[in-house]
Amino acid sequence: AHLDRFRVDGPKPRIIVENLSGYADEDRATQAIFVTGHFANWEVSAICANQLGIPLGIIYRATNNPLIDEMIIKKRAAASTHFQAPKGARGALALLDFFKRGLSVAMLVDQKLGEGISVPFMGREAMTPTSATRMALKFGLPIIPITTERLKGAYFRVTAHDSIKVDPSADASDEIYR
Repeated sequence: AHLDRFRVDGPKPRIIVENLSGYADEDRATQAIFVTGHFANWEVSAICANQLGIPLGIIYRATNNPLIDEMIIKKRAAASTHFQAPKGARGALALLDFFKRGLSVAMLVDQKLGEGISVPFMGREAMTPTSATRMALKFGLPIIPITTERLKGAYFRVTAHDSIKVDPSADASDEIYR
């Protein structure tokens, strides 16, 4: 409800940005695919990108209630970006438009899946989405993992981790599994 009030700058910023070196200069010169999970207040990472001048489109899961979905879309547009595409076939054309416009793309990659590939995770097999890697291979973009941590009170730390480069000349299946 208060996403538009969080700032990365000013006398008392609510968002602390760390390790922008993880989002290397060569990555900043082009588009990137930002991935994060449902940790802390994950929406803060898109606010951070907007305030740092990173042109961004987001992929989101539409809520079941269209009225609530419309409200969330408007709140996100005011605080981070109006370039929003619902996941799945409905948002595929919008996603292609994002890339044509030169936008980076942000997405959550930890939702429970019945599709994807099975990979070992903490000693168990877990279905894992492949879309971020598939897009990185198709468009030759780095993947930048982002984490958001809620600090005491309504303060947050957004950390950019080292970029993941894909090898477009590698076998796509192997590269996705890597």
